[in-house]
Amino acid sequence: MEDSSFERKNIQSFPKSSIFWILFEIFNFCQGSAMFLTGAAQVVFMVGYPVSQVQLPALFNARFEQAGADLALVPLDTAPSALEALLSMVHTTSNCLGLVLTAPHKQAAARMATTLTSRARRIGAVNVLRKTEQGLEGDMFDGDGFWNGARLNGFDPMGRSLALVGAGAAARAIALEFIHRGGRSIVFRTTDASERAGMLAMCAESSPWTPDQALDDVDIVVNATPIGMQHAPGLAVDAHDLKQLRADVWVADLVTQPMETPLLRAAADLGMRTLNGASTALGQLGSVASFLRIDIGTEAV
Repeated sequence: MEDSSFERKNIQSFPKSSIFWILFEIFNFCQGSAMFLTGAAQVVFMVGYPVSQVQLPALFNARFEQAGADLALVPLDTAPSALEALLSMVHTTSNCLGLVLTAPHKQAAARMATTLTSRARRIGAVNVLRKTEQGLEGDMFDGDGFWNGARLNGFDPMGRSLALVGAGAAARAIALEFIHRGGRSIVFRTTDASERAGMLAMCAESSPWTPDQALDDVDIVVNATPIGMQHAPGLAVDAHDLKQLRADVWVADLVTQPMETPLLRAAADLGMRTLNGASTALGQLGSVASFLRIDIGTEAV
């Protein structure tokens, strides 16, 4: 039998913007998966750059396998330059239901979508695209995931105050969800003046709404930035600010690799309760499945 390493090296020499690389990633997933899929299987792609840190493929595929569904959520490590080609391929592929997206693709995918829900339009980003007769429709469930995941783990955001670190797609989604579902106030923590202005403008549309400016009275601090990931080490909230928080404050981090981030370790050392990134992933499982019209007994949370 011929050694396949030559073919692998040749394929890996293609740029990640090429369709050959995308097909190579799908091939790798299928070789490494224990799931049984037939030629009639349906797929959803999980797209990021990188994508190795995401939790949804494991959560979804466990449900699919348990239900005996001929369906898989396939991770694709997709460079930004390849996103448009991938969306074009999905649109013309009959057995692909859509895509789930993570950084850095959420804003770009929103611009490329055919239609957006009102929520996604206000946030300016999507984390799910589903196929329709017209093309690709996008929605954003990170806020839904945070709220539901927090409640599942013992923190009810209703009527509570939030300190939100970051102003990107996930942060905007959390802020909008917090406003619409009965959060009390938000302290915005971002060093980017334009991002802060955009966040405040979005929140102002939900008048009356006045964001707090201090950490004195917050009930939960949420890191919605990449700080704490392996490629972006550091504390999303500095040690001095953490020590100013009340002892009963919760600290959450959307980062999923590592699952226990420096921020969560520091908060736990101070006796605070913590939420890791898996809670937000689990909290949106039912909403994402419903949007993709996947019915495998996934409970909406």
